[in-house]
Amino acid sequence: MKHTHQHTHTLSSPPLSWRAILLASGAWLSACDAPQSDAEAPSASASAKEPVSDLDALLEGAPEQSALPDELKADQNFPKQFDLVALQSPVKSQGSRGVCSIFSTVALMEHLYMKEGAVSPDFSEQHLQWSVKSELGRFKHTSGSNGSANIEAISRFGVVEESVMPYESSPWSAADDPACGKKSDEDEEETPTFCFTNGDPGEEVMSAPRFKLPYGSRWVSSRVNNIKAFLYENESAVVAGMTFFYQSWNHRRSELPVSSAYKTAGYVLYPTAKDKELSEAKRAGHSILIVGWDDELEVPVRDENGKPVLDDKGNEVTERGFFLFKNSWGTSAFGTTNPFGAGYGWLSMRYVEEYASVVSARPPNESLVERCDDQLDNNFDGLTDCADIACAEAPSCRVEPSNPEGALSQSLEVGEQVPDNSEEGLVSALAMSAEGVIESLTLTAEVTHPYRGDLTLTLTSPEGQTLTLWDREGRNAEDLSLELELPNFAGAQLKGEWLLHVYDTAEGDVGTLEHWGLKATLKD
Repeated sequence: MKHTHQHTHTLSSPPLSWRAILLASGAWLSACDAPQSDAEAPSASASAKEPVSDLDALLEGAPEQSALPDELKADQNFPKQFDLVALQSPVKSQGSRGVCSIFSTVALMEHLYMKEGAVSPDFSEQHLQWSVKSELGRFKHTSGSNGSANIEAISRFGVVEESVMPYESSPWSAADDPACGKKSDEDEEETPTFCFTNGDPGEEVMSAPRFKLPYGSRWVSSRVNNIKAFLYENESAVVAGMTFFYQSWNHRRSELPVSSAYKTAGYVLYPTAKDKELSEAKRAGHSILIVGWDDELEVPVRDENGKPVLDDKGNEVTERGFFLFKNSWGTSAFGTTNPFGAGYGWLSMRYVEEYASVVSARPPNESLVERCDDQLDNNFDGLTDCADIACAEAPSCRVEPSNPEGALSQSLEVGEQVPDNSEEGLVSALAMSAEGVIESLTLTAEVTHPYRGDLTLTLTSPEGQTLTLWDREGRNAEDLSLELELPNFAGAQLKGEWLLHVYDTAEGDVGTLEHWGLKATLKD
């Protein structure tokens, strides 16, 4: 369900001024100019870390835009800025392999798992690359693929976690297998499929658990407002595969001047006519994950020579309106000054509308709540069964206190609704019966809520000391599970009534305090 708090959909911090970026970074650089600093000097290895992909594979099977349904509702309005960054896994790097669509699709899958409650999912790009080519049987003689095929492979066969089959950042060569040596263009299709997958998975991988998405990809019209409608209504990102223009992306293989300042900001503008012409001669594509937008972001336009474009009054022309996207070129060069973090960028809306095919998928069907007795990390937080705080009150995990007459560990099943947008909030009292001075105190609590950024929690001791435990953090993530060490209460008396206050500070969603508890050790 779409959340109603529009203020939380805006940018977490304003984009850096383009003038400040240009002054700080040295403006535009020509790919052919010399001398350059080491950081800016073209090199084969540096260029390889910004790999492009097979455009034909990226666009294969994409429907005509006119055949796609309109996502818009009547008189629909959108906020000027919107993002889903809080529901994204960390930015990754595809290294020197042309597998950007694999990375953007896995980023989508991890995002959809997080949307359903997973804490830190990390799925294997290496495995998906193999599955698309060897199990699905698509794109067997190229490193490329596309979002639709990737989602089909995930839906039908599933992928393992990254720890089971880690990604290899370099493609196989003749050093790995003689059959994987460089072929001529005429013989390219003779390269065996295993050269593009870096071999086949072993028995341990084949027997490992696989994770899926519901069957079927969902094509989305690349028209700007249709992409906005899909992101906003579904709170889901989209994969966009597109024609690659080298100057627009400030790529080291561009034959035209590029901008280090724009590259570090992650700016990708609409291509010039010359950029289109030269890029077509070395035709390539790229795939990214669109996670938001900014209608008001303006970036100065440059011509094919890297010079400012001026209007008839001598004022700089700017391009306005950009999609926020997650890239797969790592965090060391691209988007390093982007306010959302290194590896994020701003992509021209006009570029996307004219040159991209867009696809998405539905969230997973299975429950992502820790099940406590199946030896699996169901909520992807790195903790399994009774080691997970979510299982603290499960019958299979509950440990009876060693001294019930003066218990040092007490918990309370509450199950009460938190009043919505109320200054009084919900107060829950827990009586601790053991006498003594606290050496250490641990609190556990679970609140189910569709938007935990609305929540504030405080704890008050029997002596009247109050500590804020949670203050409207987490933005639009769902539910709240806490396990906190509370050194502030060291030296206080344990015995008495402890009060947990839960406040819901905004209208629109209602949550429930499921349970909470305290565990103490006392000073001798």
